[in-house]
Order: sequence, then structure tokens, then C-alpha cells
Amino acid sequence: MKLRRFIEVVLGLGIGGGLLYWVLRDYSWQALWEVSWQWEWFAGAGVAMTLAHALRAWRWKLFLSASGYENVSGAEVFLALMTGYLVNLGLPRAGEIVRCSLLYRARRLPLEVSFGTVVGERLLDVLLLGVWGAVVVVIEGSEWLRQLGMWRWGPFLAGGAVVGAMLLWGLYRYRERLPWAWVQRLIKGVVSAFMVRPQSLNLFLSVGIWLCYWIATWMAGRAVDNVFSLWGAWILLVGSGLAMAIPVPGGLGTFHAIGFTLLTYLGYTENPAKTIVIIVHAFQTLHTILLGLIGIGYFFIQKPTNGSR
Repeated sequence: MKLRRFIEVVLGLGIGGGLLYWVLRDYSWQALWEVSWQWEWFAGAGVAMTLAHALRAWRWKLFLSASGYENVSGAEVFLALMTGYLVNLGLPRAGEIVRCSLLYRARRLPLEVSFGTVVGERLLDVLLLGVWGAVVVVIEGSEWLRQLGMWRWGPFLAGGAVVGAMLLWGLYRYRERLPWAWVQRLIKGVVSAFMVRPQSLNLFLSVGIWLCYWIATWMAGRAVDNVFSLWGAWILLVGSGLAMAIPVPGGLGTFHAIGFTLLTYLGYTENPAKTIVIIVHAFQTLHTILLGLIGIGYFFIQKPTNGSR
């Protein structure tokens, strides 16, 4: 397992590093010194990004409650989430296990249940990302998909989504017939993302998360480019969502390559487009590191408790 994880990290860094080199090989780093830094925009972006994470933590707590576990506090959920995101910067996907492990350590929350809610959370995010991508395609046309090299994969992605939904429904429908109790708990956690009541609150939080990400992306871009538009931020956000789905540490290289490609497609010239993606990615990374370190500090000094269901 350790060897496989090592290979995954090395391979991810290799792909990300190659893409990063491709984007930045002709970049004039002097441009960063010539930027008129507007720190108030960074401050606003920090507030919006923190709010997005807080809404995500709130939603995750709802999923846990829907699974029958309500003894974990909102602060613990938020800090576990941010600690997991920090781990993901170095070890993609490992952060999901870490944040569930932290809740087990703090409140003895069953790992199968909490990890199931994380899987459900990701499925819901993928569905929403598909909706946001469809919005871009409707406005920009199918050329947007060609820019990402996804046009030929569209039918396979749609078919996979249908098969996945049917499989999830079947597992949930017949979960009690499965011989493994831990699998039943895992499935229960997964479907909790779609069983939250009221559903209107789930929808509000899910859309609110993306809106806050959007505003944060726009503000971070405006901090270095006065003409960076809300639509450009939306395109970059949707593209970065695809980039982060690729198991490369911290979206290194993938974020830059996809973001640069999409911004130049919108009409941004090469150097400003590269500057924007560099700054937005750096802002997101530093923000995650800061909140993640706070989370590590909290769980380091906290004593494990037995907890109760």
C-alpha cells in the first residue's frame, strides 16, 4: 500500500510538474513585480473562501446527523475538514481518510459512516460541477469542451454517471442483504448526502459553497488584474474543479494548465492569464495551509474522547 501511494505521488508530481513547466516555461516573472497589488481584494477573497469552507463543514455535519451521529460539534467538523484539505496538498485523497480519522479520535465516529458521507459529498459536488459546466457550455458553446479535450469523452462520462447512479440506488435498496455490516454503514453514509431534510437547506448550502468559491476566485484575480471579470472567474472556477479532480498534489500544474487554456480562450493575453492562475492557485494553497495548521493544532492538543452516539 505504501509503495502504491509512493508511486501515485511521484506520478502525480511528474504530471503536475510537466504541466507547470509547459505553462510557465515562457512566463516573464518580472510581471509579478509590476503588478499593482490590491491587498483589500485578497482580504475579501480570504473571507469568501473561509465562508465557503464553513458552509461545506455545515453541510457535512448535516450528512453526519442524517446518518444518526450528532455528537460532533461544528468547530470540530470544520477543523477536521481543513486538516484533511491540508493533507490533500501533499497526498491526494489521503486527506479524506485523515479528516474522518480525526472525528473518530475526537468523538468515536465510525469511520465507515463518516467516510461514506465524504463519498456522498463528492458525488453531490460532481453533480453540481456538471450543472455548472453545462451553464458554461450553453453560454460559450461546445468549443469550451474541445478546449479541455473532453468533447470525445462526453458520452462515456454521461453513461458512467447513469451506471453509477443505478449502482448506488441498487446498493442502497438492497443494503440490508449485504453480509458485511461495515459496507451497510458505508452505504448509509453515502446516501445521507441525498437524504438530508429539509432538502432545501442542502441545496442552499451546496449552491452557497460554489458561490463563495466563485466570489473568492474573482476577488483573488482582481487583486492583481483590475479587468478580471466575474465570468472569467466562473470559467476558471469550473475549470479548476476539473483540475482538482485529477489526483495531482494540490492541483499543481493541472490547475495552471486548464486555467491558462480557458482564460486565453476567453481572450486574455498570455502573460496576464498566467499571472492570474499563478496568484489564484497560490492564494488558495496558502489559505488552505493556514486553516489546516490551525486544525492540526486543535486536534493535537485535544484529548481523545469516547463520545456517544
